[in-house]
Amino acid sequence: MKVWKALTTVPKGKIVTYKNIAEAIKMDNGSRAVGTAIGENSIEYIIPCHRVVRNLGVIGNFRWSAQKIAFLG
Repeated sequence: MKVWKALTTVPKGKIVTYKNIAEAIKMDNGSRAVGTAIGENSIEYIIPCHRVVRNLGVIGNFRWSAQKIAFLG
């Protein structure tokens, strides 16, 4: 729930990293846990998990396709 709540604060059109979200919820070494929580998100239109990228700036491997990500913004 903490991860999903943090995701709702990411402005439309902006991106953050898994590490940014982990730090925002006070789990400095929790990037993997953040990724797991994001992977469980089944309501991507409400919880914008598509705004999170890897530290290198690339999209991670998760259930939503690149086309859907482009659509969601």
